[in-house]
Amino acid sequence: MADKAASPSKNGPQILTELFETHHDKVVRYIFARVGNMAQAEDMAGDVFAKAVEAFDNFQWRSIPIEAWIFRIAHNIVIDYYRKNSKSRNLPLEAAANKIGMSTQEQVDINLEIKELAGALDVLTEQQRNILALRFGAGMSSEEVAKAMGKKAGAVRELQSSAIKKLRVAMDKPSEKQSKATSEEGISQA
Repeated sequence: MADKAASPSKNGPQILTELFETHHDKVVRYIFARVGNMAQAEDMAGDVFAKAVEAFDNFQWRSIPIEAWIFRIAHNIVIDYYRKNSKSRNLPLEAAANKIGMSTQEQVDINLEIKELAGALDVLTEQQRNILALRFGAGMSSEEVAKAMGKKAGAVRELQSSAIKKLRVAMDKPSEKQSKATSEEGISQA
């Protein structure tokens, strides 16, 4: 990365080029993990870097890394996207299942799992969803996520662990109901 002590305005193009080259794919994957549509994620990632170019002269070097600034812009763009599209909960993974030649039953099963996962994600805090999106969507390490979010790596790992536990509980609830219904069905048939 370029020398941070140098004047940002002098080195701006070089710094932004390096940021784009090193973080574009991670930003796309992060946004994809949040919105579930690759074409939309790529468009939104372009918006992230366009906003970074516009705002770069106002960027002030502080103790937080510039990567955190880029992911904050990405986060804000995702929030704006959901505000604009809040009335329709789009599950584009359903369309993907339809396109890859699955049988109708396989599509139904996948669609149910996708809806269950989407519902389970609702039990997480915004911060936990962001951590999971950065860790598993963008493929970042705990240390990279910590830098991007301005947290300690241990705190990121703890939030990630807590999020996964909440997801497991939320995902188990429907299956518990289903197993109760199945066992009740067996009793009534006997």
